[in-house]
Parts: sequence; C-alpha cells; structure tokens
Amino acid sequence: MKSVSSSYVRDNWARVMDDALHEPIAVTFHGRARVLIVDAKLSQKLTGILAEAAAEAAAPPRYPWLDHSLPVWERVDALRQRKKQIFLKPMEEWTEEEDEILGESYRAIEDGLR
Repeated sequence: MKSVSSSYVRDNWARVMDDALHEPIAVTFHGRARVLIVDAKLSQKLTGILAEAAAEAAAPPRYPWLDHSLPVWERVDALRQRKKQIFLKPMEEWTEEEDEILGESYRAIEDGLR
C-alpha cells in the first residue's frame, strides 16, 4: 500500500486519484495514517464483506436453549423437548448433532451398563 502526505494529496489530487484506482493509498498527517483512499469498487466489496460478517454475528444462536435473550424457563423447555425427541429414537440412529446435544455422558452410561 502506498503512503503519501496530506500536503502531497492537496497538491497532486488528480495523480492520487489515478493511483488509488490501482492500489489503496494511505494519507498521512504528521507522519500518521489518517485516511485511506481506495477504488470505489473495492470499497463496495469491502463494505459488503463487513455487512455479511455483521449479519452473521447478529444471527440468533443455533439452538434456542443457547439464546440468552429468551427467559430461562423457555430455554430449559426447548432443551427438554429436543431431548425427548432424541430419546424416542434408538441410540444407533442418533445423528452427530444429536450426540452433541446430549453429550457423551449418555453414551458413557450406556457403555457402563453393558
């Protein structure tokens, strides 16, 4: 990334804009980078990436019992209902996700009974 002083930008604006089409340019003020000049297409792409990352971070948790915005009793009830659904199936038919939900303790108990 190219770095130029703010006075250089003031005196050579057209050249700086042309250069910014090829690579980002850091504009310095008193030796410290203050702003970044980038091509509009790159800026839109970066803004889109940041928006997607923010949306993923704001997405609700994978399971309702991990959603701390819900009251505790709703979270406990959701987990109990899911466990009941899993226990209605034979253990051999449990998926990896169901194993994860129940934890390895149930398999350990089952192995201890054999």
